Amino acid sequence: MPSADVIIYNARIFTSDESNPSAEAVAVKGNRILYVGTNEGTESYKDKSTRLIDGQGHTLTPGFIDTHVHLLSLPKKVCGRSAGMEQGRGVWRASRSYSTVTDFARLRG
Repeated sequence: MPSADVIIYNARIFTSDESNPSAEAVAVKGNRILYVGTNEGTESYKDKSTRLIDGQGHTLTPGFIDTHVHLLSLPKKVCGRSAGMEQGRGVWRASRSYSTVTDFARLRG
């Protein structure tokens, strides 16, 4: 059995698997998940170089990545140029179209 690079244990793991929706431990090698299940089940994946992380009961979810970019403010963040956001009476409104922003993004490569 291969040894894991990292084992996270004592966690509340949401698996996205209907037949096994939750677990308490996960063993990972490189970018591959070797095992998901009980804390005890990770024992065979441990060796002296395995990094152990106590999840302390926190929730672990797979694959949620949120870059959280507001589309019309992206050009300003990327290169300091506005895509046409104006503040009026406390409400933000777009003064240029979606296509202006997508055209800008295409030009930036």
